[in-house]
Amino acid sequence: MIFELCPTLSRDLIKREFLNTAAAFGVLVLLGFAAGMIFPDMAQQTLQNFAAQVEQLGLTDDVPQSQMMATLFFNNITASLLSMLYGLIPFLPLSALALGTNALMLGAFAAIYQQQGIGLGVYVLGVLPHGIFELSALILSCALGLLICRTGTERILKKSDTPFFRRVLDCIRVFLTFSVPLLLVAALIETYVTPALLNLVL
Repeated sequence: MIFELCPTLSRDLIKREFLNTAAAFGVLVLLGFAAGMIFPDMAQQTLQNFAAQVEQLGLTDDVPQSQMMATLFFNNITASLLSMLYGLIPFLPLSALALGTNALMLGAFAAIYQQQGIGLGVYVLGVLPHGIFELSALILSCALGLLICRTGTERILKKSDTPFFRRVLDCIRVFLTFSVPLLLVAALIETYVTPALLNLVL
């Protein structure tokens, strides 16, 4: 078991951190949806900015599926890894910022689908199959980042004797064991399954 190799972590600790972070993510998605419904222009601008970023990554319809999958996987790995490594900065829970940005954006996009009459059902169909894996990886990465940040802060304040760098190493092991495989599955589904599902309803 992975936790036998991670002396500063335990299954219960990771589970608690993950569930707390997931709950916060859910609340922020709802806030993003509400904000998108109240301020539709803001939601549209967010969507346009996101579309521009996707285009910069080269994720267009004429890209081979294998290349698209590799790009999605690499981009999501980078984003999740950074979300965790933000925790290396004590006192500033920057991982929460990464979590909040993604959650609010997800909620705002749902509001756009609702306003345009496409419906939340179609939106969920387009997000849920790969999102289960991708968002789980992101939430876990952010939870690990927040745990690292809290550990560093408590060490500086002398409120904990948990070895900081040992915990960082253990968090990286958890990231490699869980987040990376989840993101690989997410990229596969987003490339090959999600478009087929959307073609059935659009």
